[in-house]
Amino acid sequence: MPFLTYLDPASTDSADHVEREVDVAWLRQSLLGFLQAPDKSRGRAVAILGERGAGKSALAHKVVDELRELHAATTLFLIVDCRKHRNQRKIYHAIAVEAIKQLGYRSDVDQSMLATARLLETIALMDTVKQATVYERISTFKQAAQLNGSRSLLNYLGVSFEINIERSAKNLDSLEGSIHFDGSRLLDAVVAFFEDLRAHQGLDAVVVLDNLDELRGELRRCIASSGDGTLSTLDDPREVDELVRLGLAHREQGDAILVPLARKATEQGVVELLDLEGITTPDSLVLDDAVPVRSRATSPTEAIIAFDPLTPISASPEDPWFVDLRPLAPSLQDFSKRFRQQLARRDRRVRLAVLQQSGGGASTLIRQLVHELQSAGVICVGVRAPVHARFGFVDLLLRTMSALLTHAEEQSNLSGPPEALEQLRRWLGEHCLEGELREYVRLGADIMEQARIPSLLMILQRAHGAGHGAGPESPERARVRLALEARVDEMLEQLGRILTSLRAQLSARGLQLCLHYENTAGLDAKTIDEVFVAHADDLAPLDCHLLFGVDPSCEYLPTNRAVSEVFTTLSYPSLLATPEVWRAVVQAVLAARGQLDAIFERPDDAITRIAAHANGSLRRALELAVRACEHAATGLVDDDALLAAVVAQVLAHEPAPVNS
Repeated sequence: MPFLTYLDPASTDSADHVEREVDVAWLRQSLLGFLQAPDKSRGRAVAILGERGAGKSALAHKVVDELRELHAATTLFLIVDCRKHRNQRKIYHAIAVEAIKQLGYRSDVDQSMLATARLLETIALMDTVKQATVYERISTFKQAAQLNGSRSLLNYLGVSFEINIERSAKNLDSLEGSIHFDGSRLLDAVVAFFEDLRAHQGLDAVVVLDNLDELRGELRRCIASSGDGTLSTLDDPREVDELVRLGLAHREQGDAILVPLARKATEQGVVELLDLEGITTPDSLVLDDAVPVRSRATSPTEAIIAFDPLTPISASPEDPWFVDLRPLAPSLQDFSKRFRQQLARRDRRVRLAVLQQSGGGASTLIRQLVHELQSAGVICVGVRAPVHARFGFVDLLLRTMSALLTHAEEQSNLSGPPEALEQLRRWLGEHCLEGELREYVRLGADIMEQARIPSLLMILQRAHGAGHGAGPESPERARVRLALEARVDEMLEQLGRILTSLRAQLSARGLQLCLHYENTAGLDAKTIDEVFVAHADDLAPLDCHLLFGVDPSCEYLPTNRAVSEVFTTLSYPSLLATPEVWRAVVQAVLAARGQLDAIFERPDDAITRIAAHANGSLRRALELAVRACEHAATGLVDDDALLAAVVAQVLAHEPAPVNS
């Protein structure tokens, strides 16, 4: 069982799940060659190639984490997940957003450099915009941060788009025509920004484009459903041109024939996207063999792949870890049936709270059931609660707005008058931003004509501090929170408008809307009470179903209203009360019954003891099984291996009650 020495389901450290030391050394030296070079003006590009599941992302993150420890003071490491973005423009915008975030953390960064990054972020959102509007926005940044013409980015804008930042304000009204920011020229703008970063701040940049072959994911899904891998002619010539340029299509007798995205990024169009600083052909690292799933798990949630059919890690009935628990647990079948019956109802709005113990597998099953409900006409929009950061009712509303707008942007199903989005943008700009950014958003009349929803998402992310941990709240963020807490009624009104527009389109197709608040079972009882129970009357008018999880052990309820008095509740069964489930979980992680016999003299008794020590948590049962196997590999067997596993688990996590 040598593979188990590399598997710690409790670990989220990339160093624990990469076994390609030769490849790691090559990539490390390749990037170090750039970081240690005296002249970095030319740059360097590296492509990591391989099939799905080969471990490309894990390898890249491992090397980047190591280099960040050594070069964080002089280098920005900008990681962009391309699966979240649909085209080249959005990739460049994501690079700018990541740069702003990292520059904002540094106390030694000049404000003019931060303003330059925000300028790049702004133009990356634009498509075709009036010249007067562009001049107005650039002038705002210029005056706010004392930008001058020595900036490479400003010089590039002047040469490529004929934008003269020294133009007087009185001449702006005379400007006519529009400016088109195409993808190739935005690429040059990103390069110019990196030159400014190096010249004015002494910082280098390493850009990691993860999952590059996942670009245009919605088109890939269309291809997959077409049967023969082709799609009929597209109506928009610009989209056809972009697909051809990216290597996703070729022309045949005037038609655009789409082909599935190549797993190996060898097409010239993909190479161009990697080529951020002038390298025409990147060095390539090819990963030929996929790392087995069982030696790549990075967390207990990821390890229990059998309970999550939607996980990005592939699993099949032939995999030794694959196990379907529903046939083994009648109580689980009953829960699934009642869950579907509740959310498939069309006669009223359902507010469903699932009573679930953390680590019991409920969240994974609910994700699967929600996916299955699509066939019944229920569209669920996921709203993730933060794991550590503060989470109040204002945050709930902000994240709900973000989730709905993201869904509408991806599915193109938001209807209603354009002024509704414009009104929301002005309201957010007035109450969620400060200083020059507030004026930039509040006064802009038509800057986001082609990108309303992305601009709204950008403001919402600033408002609820997406990506921040449990550190102290910044003064600006605290002021925004206080301002929003005084305007909860206005926020509910704005959210209601979004829901009305979205529902209008869904209802026409016979679909229902459900908001699924994820991760809430991990919130403490006080937060559940303050966010959901105390505001039940505020949530009641929302024209959709609501779904969230609650730990049944929650006892802090100062509102004197139990969850069951306010919401419909559904209890998730304790699966470890079923011996067949114990055996299925432990045997799955140990890959075969023969290995159980090698470790334990009486495997059935060992399975029972593991379940008892797990205290009702499938996650703990999985961890204990793995740890017992690891200790057995060192010579410990039977009770000694299990005891060592229990001790290791207690030391690795916060102390939890352990049955002896």
